[in-house]
Amino acid sequence: MSTISKKDIMKIIDDAGVSVDINKIESGESLTDAGVDSLELSLVLLGIEEKYDIKIPDEDIEKLMTIDEIIKYLSEKMTS
Repeated sequence: MSTISKKDIMKIIDDAGVSVDINKIESGESLTDAGVDSLELSLVLLGIEEKYDIKIPDEDIEKLMTIDEIIKYLSEKMTS
């Protein structure tokens, strides 16, 4: 399977309709610190689940607060 890029995740964040400028979000910055609220974060996670056809368990959500963490998580999920 192809690698998951920052561009892929940024598109999902943008498609979720977040109220912040996605171009200002740094890879290692917490999405909530960047201004993404909890509802928007839920929409981002839903978009990830839909695009990659996975279910993110509740206990994993707290591990997915930055773009880097999301990419790492998805890369591990796709190879297992």
